[in-house]
Amino acid sequence: MGNGYAFEAARAFREYAAAAKGLRRLICLIQPGNAASVRVAQKIGMIREKEIVIREKQVHVYAWEQS
Repeated sequence: MGNGYAFEAARAFREYAAAAKGLRRLICLIQPGNAASVRVAQKIGMIREKEIVIREKQVHVYAWEQS
């Protein structure tokens, strides 16, 4: 745990999505209390936008937009 694999994978996915697929916006849904996933999202430049309910479960929406 704490080897940085999640961060490396998330960063690689973000870079692939932007460069190879031309995507300018990505989101991730994170359950409240999942601090590790929040840290990874923030480290790759995502910010928390809002809270929503999906299938009767509350989740936080984090987003990244290419400038």
